Amino acid sequence: MTCLHLRQVVNMKLLLVCLNALCVAALLVQTPPSVSVTLGSKVSLSCDITGMGGSCSQVVWLHFGQVSGLRVISRFIPGAQTWTLKSDHLCQLEIFSAALQDAGRYYCVFINELMLLTAGGTTLTITESLLLSPVVHLLVPSDRRVHLSLPVPLICLASGLEDTSRVTVDWQVDWTDTPPELCPRILPESEAGVIGVQVYIPGETWAGGAEVSCVLTDRELQVRQTVSSRTGECVFLTSIVGAVCVVLFVVTVTLGILLSWQRRGLGEYCDELNRTLKFKVY
Repeated sequence: MTCLHLRQVVNMKLLLVCLNALCVAALLVQTPPSVSVTLGSKVSLSCDITGMGGSCSQVVWLHFGQVSGLRVISRFIPGAQTWTLKSDHLCQLEIFSAALQDAGRYYCVFINELMLLTAGGTTLTITESLLLSPVVHLLVPSDRRVHLSLPVPLICLASGLEDTSRVTVDWQVDWTDTPPELCPRILPESEAGVIGVQVYIPGETWAGGAEVSCVLTDRELQVRQTVSSRTGECVFLTSIVGAVCVVLFVVTVTLGILLSWQRRGLGEYCDELNRTLKFKVY
């Protein structure tokens, strides 16, 4: 057998091995192909080995990370775990609290005697968590003239919410008499992370200066915003006082500059007079 024939035989065997590996590897179904989570989130990767005829005990996971390099994840390791899910042919890798070093490419590897069969892989991206700070605004009618027989609509608008489903909005009325019964109505969401709740306050209660509070609760976080019919008057009075203070400040600065110029001119005049006059010393 010549070298040419030998080389062709070797190449054919390598081709058959590669084709066999590709066909068998196609029986490994790894999901999802890519996933992006924030720091501290839970990550689950699945590997279906139904077509391999083996069990999850023959599966390991390879992690190629930019920070940690190559890492082999066996059946149980701190921070990650693989186990059988629903059946002995669906293996799962779970990262309980994702860290930056967990980012990279993950491969499900099936060990069949001396052969290592690799699935398509999953790209895991870890992003910095966004700390959202909810903001609450109370919308009141601009017209301060209230008809006692008509209810006054108030809207509590909360934005910057991470998950509106876990948020609760309560209304509280500080009134000496019996507090009115409120029937809050959740407004349709206009965009993600925003929620609006509307109530109607009796005109007599609102005109009497009752303080109405919107209380937003998101787990341990609580944000309160309070308003009354006198809030606008206080803001108007504060604006007038602020304007008067600004005018007084401008007048004071102007007088100071004029006095400074006057003193400077008088000093220059005295110096010129001293240079002109001659005195005798006795």
